[in-house]
Amino acid sequence: MHPPPPSRAFWLTAAAVLAVLLAAYAPAFAFPYAHDDWEKLRWHDLHTDWGERLATYFNPQGRLFYRPLSALAAGLLHAGWPDDPRAYHVVNLLLLAVAALAAGALVHTLTGQARTGRLVALLFAAATPVHLETQFWSVGVNDLAMVPLTFAALRLHLRGRPGAAAAAWAAALLFKESAVFVPGVAAAATLLRLDTAPAPAAAPR
Repeated sequence: MHPPPPSRAFWLTAAAVLAVLLAAYAPAFAFPYAHDDWEKLRWHDLHTDWGERLATYFNPQGRLFYRPLSALAAGLLHAGWPDDPRAYHVVNLLLLAVAALAAGALVHTLTGQARTGRLVALLFAAATPVHLETQFWSVGVNDLAMVPLTFAALRLHLRGRPGAAAAAWAAALLFKESAVFVPGVAAAATLLRLDTAPAPAAAPR
């Protein structure tokens, strides 16, 4: 059975989230690369063979942090826009918007209240002190992709889809190891019977 298409309320919430983020982060589009962005860009400039790149991305040997999907995302962006930092800022902003909507969806699942979920999505987007730094350099993708995937994993768990939840968690880990906490939160939700939260209320028309 296919899920219903997104409601009008969802699209209005998504538009509001994007408006909040653009109001907060529009100046970021003028910023150049920063911090260790330059080192990563130089590595991709020197290693143009995709077979070599993929082998390096997914090789765990000698790594303090194993984040192959973050490296792959950087490689794909470099392939399309090697000299334009605005591409990274656009992607970071869109990922933050997805994270805000995912936070709202998780709260909607927990509470059964669509309005509460929409409010949380807007508050998440407006919490600029929490995610300010991630918007200003390309490796912000580590956190900005990991966060919505963790929210998705928890929501899928609560909705009784353990396989999909495990896949989302695995993807989150491959962006950043900070997602290691997800099984603990999922277990706590199960013990507290949050997995039997009321079904989401129908969105108001």
